[in-house]
Amino acid sequence: MFRLLILALVIVAGLLWLADTVLDQPRGLQDVEVQLDHARPRPQGGFYRCAVEKPATLNPFCAIDSVARRFVLAYTHDALFDLDPTTGELRPALAIGPYRETEEHGAPVFEFTLRPDLVFSDGTPLTMRDVEFTATAARGIAAGEVAEATRSITRFEPVDDHTFRLHAESFDGTLGHTIATQFRVVQRAWFLERIGELASAQRVPIPAIGSDEFAELLRQVHLPGPGTGPYRLHGDQAHWPLRDTLTLTQNPHCWRRAEYPMAWNLAGIHLLLDPALNNPLAAMQETVDYVTGSYDFDALLEREPRLRENYRLFTYDKLRQQTFVVIWSCRRPPFDSADVRRALTMLFDRQKLCDRVFNGYARIPQSWFRAGSEFAAPELRPLPFDPENARKLLAAAGPERPVVEIFAPSGVEMFQQILELSVDDFRAGGVELRIRTEPWQRLQTRLADGDFTGGILYLEGHGAVVDPADKFHSKHSAGYGGYSDPRFDALLELASAEREPNLRRERLRDVSRWIHREQPVTLLLYPRARVLLHKRFESVSVGPLGLYPELWWVR
Repeated sequence: MFRLLILALVIVAGLLWLADTVLDQPRGLQDVEVQLDHARPRPQGGFYRCAVEKPATLNPFCAIDSVARRFVLAYTHDALFDLDPTTGELRPALAIGPYRETEEHGAPVFEFTLRPDLVFSDGTPLTMRDVEFTATAARGIAAGEVAEATRSITRFEPVDDHTFRLHAESFDGTLGHTIATQFRVVQRAWFLERIGELASAQRVPIPAIGSDEFAELLRQVHLPGPGTGPYRLHGDQAHWPLRDTLTLTQNPHCWRRAEYPMAWNLAGIHLLLDPALNNPLAAMQETVDYVTGSYDFDALLEREPRLRENYRLFTYDKLRQQTFVVIWSCRRPPFDSADVRRALTMLFDRQKLCDRVFNGYARIPQSWFRAGSEFAAPELRPLPFDPENARKLLAAAGPERPVVEIFAPSGVEMFQQILELSVDDFRAGGVELRIRTEPWQRLQTRLADGDFTGGILYLEGHGAVVDPADKFHSKHSAGYGGYSDPRFDALLELASAEREPNLRRERLRDVSRWIHREQPVTLLLYPRARVLLHKRFESVSVGPLGLYPELWWVR
């Protein structure tokens, strides 16, 4: 009996040790075996661990969220060009040399030449058929990384085995850059195999590439297939939506390994699909290498020696335009009045929100284009926090004791903080502010249907500028407050079509003046990046892309 008791105690102790050391860790964190080229100039190995939201899809054609775009596709699927993390300048990727923009029959034509001997991560050569498929398959898909790059393309024209031309329907000042940086070439054969499987399962014929029926099946493909980037999805990720991690490992076939011998040294990237792990406690346990958010990092570092020992704090402005905004239902009285929208903007104490929500690490936007942009009209200043004048504007506009309901996506603490801190300020202006929360998908439907008065959102561009035409032109604005004015449509069209840089700059400055005057949205704040990063990474610096692991390595 005594022996059995001792054995039982040993087993219990072993199980407790196992729970403490293994079961308590996020699953999938164990480093996987990766074949590394140790003849490269810098040490190879180490995994970069980040906690992120679970993306809806990894399909390059229709991925819209920043996790899929920035943390997966940016590393697995090369575009024609990318941005140099040191200079921020456009540099060749799958394409070589500068691309050519010409004109045929009054419409733009973009010519690209591929670098030779490109190979996908499964060892299959990349051919012009893959490029043509990328250019034509997404017709019928409204939004997505590749869909945005190809939606204006009317014709694909191969010139030879390495050169091709993309014909677009109309001039747009940003179209060339969008195509260059978002045209991520996919493997045709892999996608056609997935489409065939879906068609067979649904007992429908395989539709023609580029048809609406093809687009419907294409949306149901959630993996990206083989790419040409420095990393690839590791192992069998076929059921990744059910997993709690995504792992990327070195792609030995990537052209970048020869082109940039000092780059891409990490063995891989572990993405923990649980945003709750993006917190300082996870950093103290060294579960993650990267923590960001509105935490008071300065106080944490002062208080916690373990954080000071293992992590460095970086503060910087993000390349991508990311702004907290409130959109107004511009088709619903009294919010169809610019005076009412201006008054409501004047009821947000943005400096208080900056200090209380972001610990002072945010900026108040001066205009649609952030400070420093050549497109920001230099004379514009944010509307001041002024409840007294807001009350006068509202009284002149007509609504008596207006009630404003602002919807926020549920589960996003910052949105609720901003609104809760604004309730008393709205009351000072004679306005009752009611806060409503809904799941994001339901809120998206509400916004598209116009069934709201206000909504607080996080406006994120995939570059330094968010194209205002995508939000405010009548043909796009239904889900963004429904703002519509034919004169503004004309101004947006002129700005998009203008090819002469100085004239384009002036057109876009006029656009920023219009948005400032009409206030179809209230631009609240854009936060600065505050990041804790583990000290084990070497050659880390903040560049135009922020913290970017291209040159990192571990000892």
